[in-house]
Amino acid sequence: MRSGMEQFFAQIPAENEPLQQKLLIKISTLNMVIGVETEDDISEALFTKLLSIIRPLDGLMFWGEKTMRVPGS
Repeated sequence: MRSGMEQFFAQIPAENEPLQQKLLIKISTLNMVIGVETEDDISEALFTKLLSIIRPLDGLMFWGEKTMRVPGS
């Protein structure tokens, strides 16, 4: 899964290439990847819970197509 994420984000044209390179490095150092798939958009409560889980892990959340959320943003 990690390799697929890395390839996916590497092929997207970047407006900020240094930031894209940092993202690719971050992806390459992930110890674990967990996929959460839903049929509908998730609730605000679930979104908040997911952020509370990834914050202390210095994690990333990939949201929908070509969107990344960083805890605190």
